[in-house]
Formats: sequence, C-alpha cells, structure tokens
Amino acid sequence: YGTTDTAILALRKGEIDFIYWPIEPGFVAELSKEEKITVTTSPDNGFFYLAFNLRKRPYNDLSFRKAFAYMVDKEFIVQRILQGYGEPAYTIVPPGNKFWYNPDIPKLGGGLPKDERIKKAKEVLKKAGYIWDRKGSLLLPSGKPLRSFNILTPPADYDPIRAMSGVLIAEWLKEIGIPALAKPTSFGTITQKVFTQQDFDLFILGWQLGIDPDYVRVFFHSRQAVPDGQNPMNYRNKAY
Repeated sequence: YGTTDTAILALRKGEIDFIYWPIEPGFVAELSKEEKITVTTSPDNGFFYLAFNLRKRPYNDLSFRKAFAYMVDKEFIVQRILQGYGEPAYTIVPPGNKFWYNPDIPKLGGGLPKDERIKKAKEVLKKAGYIWDRKGSLLLPSGKPLRSFNILTPPADYDPIRAMSGVLIAEWLKEIGIPALAKPTSFGTITQKVFTQQDFDLFILGWQLGIDPDYVRVFFHSRQAVPDGQNPMNYRNKAY
C-alpha cells in the first residue's frame, strides 16, 4: 500500500489482517474504538534520523553539525508530532534495546528551552569562526554566505511524521540564520539520490534494527561509503 490511509482502509474492510508498519498517532484513538480491530503498542527497535552529506561543506564540519543538533527540539517532535508515542534519540541504539543502550551519552539540546538552544548553537558556531551578516544570515568562516540547502523527506501522504519534522527543523534553523528548506520527495527518489547517486544535502529516513548493534559497523564504516552502500553520508573516522 502506498499510504497509511489506504492500508487502514484495507484493514477496516477485512482485506488484510495486520499492519506491520507503525501507524500515525492520530489513528490510535480512532482505531482503538473499533470492535474488530486491536491496536497494540510496544517499544520500537528502530529510529528516524536526519543525515548529512559529509562530502560537502559545511556539513563535514563537526561544529556546524553540533549547532544544528542544538536547534532540533526532539522533545517537541515527540510530544506534538508523535503525541508521546516515541522517545528522543541521541544514539542509533534505541532505548528499548536495554542491554546495549547507553543512557549516559551526551544529549545536545536535550530539555533546553528555545532561547537556550539558540544561545548554545551560536556559541558553537562563533567558536568555529562562523559569523552573521547584518540581516542575521549565517556566513561561513571564509566570509562567504551559506547557500540554501534541501532536507529531503518522504511526502506527507507517505509519512506525515518525517514530512512535518523536516518542516519544523527547517524553521528552527532559520532562527540562527541557516537557510534550509524541507523538500518532500517520493521514497524511491530519495533512496536513489541518497544511496545510489549520493547527490543530496540532507535527508530524513528511518531504520528497523536487529538486537545486536553490529549495524553500527555497517552504517559508519568507510567501506560502505560507496554507491548502494549503507554509509551514503560518507562518514569516515580512522580511529573508528
């Protein structure tokens, strides 16, 4: 089924018995009232994530990415978009995987109010040599303007959670002069541009995971930074 709506319609008609993919929070209360349908909730061993193309500047600058992270209000996304059906993630090992999850990792921006997020993000950028022009637009350490970039997301009829998250993130970034634009794009086009062509700025997708976090090696090893590999971001770390 191309959308959650059509899958739920098929479920109601009795054409299918089960929907494997999580449904949007807005459907939970509605479907829970129907006698012939049972809605179950459980921790998800997976995550949604935003990734950068590290082949490009300034996305390959750790300071830029840290400032970016401060501006993403994950608690807001969980409470407003997911309506509480989720947890803010600060690692790619989900909290539900209790054996491997580390609760003591740094949580950039976690629990901070908006003003404090902006303050922290600007401090990181200033320390790295970024400046702002008179209009408040961010300039690179070289003094050149930061070009507008796209955040690829699935369209709202495919996944409203990721689509709306992209819109919110783009708006939050404008608070510190970063010109981002959420660009809803078909899932097939995203995977083609990201994994095969590796022609993108940023994207939002998700993974369903196994219990053994060996996937960390697959996601971040430089051998996977090839067309149709699992490291389209081109993350490379000699120590890792």
